[in-house]
Amino acid sequence: MPRKIREVVTHTWQSEANLAFFFALLVLFIFVLPSLGLERKHQQLYGAVVSSLVLISGAAIAWRRRTVFLLASGIVIVALLLKWAGLLAPALRLGIWPDTATIVAIVMVVYILLSRVFAPGPVTQMRIMGAVAVYLLFGVVWSQAYALLFSINPGSFSLPGHDLSSPIEWVYYSFVTLTTIGFGDILPTHPVARALTIAEVVTGQLYLAVLIGRLVGMQISSELKATDDRSSQITESPVGREQA
Repeated sequence: MPRKIREVVTHTWQSEANLAFFFALLVLFIFVLPSLGLERKHQQLYGAVVSSLVLISGAAIAWRRRTVFLLASGIVIVALLLKWAGLLAPALRLGIWPDTATIVAIVMVVYILLSRVFAPGPVTQMRIMGAVAVYLLFGVVWSQAYALLFSINPGSFSLPGHDLSSPIEWVYYSFVTLTTIGFGDILPTHPVARALTIAEVVTGQLYLAVLIGRLVGMQISSELKATDDRSSQITESPVGREQA
């Protein structure tokens, strides 16, 4: 890759543009491609590829924070190794570990995104996209939790006449729960399943309330600081001193 192109790519990724890219990636994998039915024939392979791209991209956002980047990279590598090992070598019987590691890795990516969204500075469109990406990741991580619980106890949820082993079913259930639509076709029957469902509803609502308040506060603080800086520059200038 030519040096100039590499420098442009590096600068773009290290800026807030990576939040917009990550948001677009989530929209593509969660909504666009499943609506086209591209995952139906090879659902496990599709899930492994999506997990790889999302987790790697999420960890890469922390590139400028060496400690966080190394920690996130380690967690993501372990999660992906377990995910692909379970896919390529089913005889290993890794049990709940691939899903558990994936949940931990997604939570780490959520932390990375939130640290960028709420970093000091003005509220930009890129940060808003990053905040929405966190909301989408909530739906993804809870879908992983539901799938994990169902693999441990198949009677945790009820949907007569349908196969709940598909990851898309859990993504659907997670997002209708997160958005409080709740069509009621998939029903939690186990106390743990009900607790997870309630926790997702509460988390989704609290996140939106806290997010709006926090972003509004950050924008007001940024505008006040900019006004104070302009006032200080006018006062310190020769014209400003003469007027004073």
